[in-house]
Amino acid sequence: MFIVIFLLCFGLVMLYSSSAYTSAIKNHDSMHYLKLQIRNIVLGLIPMVFLAKVDYRYWKKLGFFAYIASLILCVLVFVPKNRLKLTWFIEMDWHRTNTVPAFRSG
Repeated sequence: MFIVIFLLCFGLVMLYSSSAYTSAIKNHDSMHYLKLQIRNIVLGLIPMVFLAKVDYRYWKKLGFFAYIASLILCVLVFVPKNRLKLTWFIEMDWHRTNTVPAFRSG
């Protein structure tokens, strides 16, 4: 548990140090992104505490189904929305990103 808390705190420090200036310019609050991340951490820790209380044998019974569900979700990423156009690829705002798309469809 110490490692988890340490990594969360380290991540918060890194987030604040890298986004304070940008956040102050855009949102007039240097801690805007830090507050959002703390909210997300709390929202993630609450279910983690409850799910950690469940006996591991229960999760072991559900392991195979969780594996199959995750495989199905991985395949669904590549299901085209309209013919050859991929949904994540089309919805991404490419002229505002610094990345170069690996391929073009359509």
